[in-house]
Amino acid sequence: MLVGFVKRYVQYAIAHPSHYRVMFGADRGNPDKYPSLEEASKEAFGVLVNAIEAGQIAGAIRSGETRQLAWVAWSLVHGLAMLLMDGQLSLCNTKEVESLATFVTETLVRGLALHH
Repeated sequence: MLVGFVKRYVQYAIAHPSHYRVMFGADRGNPDKYPSLEEASKEAFGVLVNAIEAGQIAGAIRSGETRQLAWVAWSLVHGLAMLLMDGQLSLCNTKEVESLATFVTETLVRGLALHH
């Protein structure tokens, strides 16, 4: 589930950089002034929280504060999206972006995994 989330998140950021920056950028404005924007941002983060929680229930992701683990995941995914949007990574096509998103997610999942 996380791989699909990361791919969609990054694809959205690249396809709609202005929308992405409005939703998640530093200049997004006062959340009280734009309640629908705040709700959309929370909903997007909620998808990630739910994915982490499902992984915990399935025994694939370590126990711990779900929201904190989701912050770790979001930090990585958001950073990847920003680097791609700002042209800081020299990827030329959608296939390369998807491949990197998959690798990043797999690395993240290994980091979040239960260690036996």
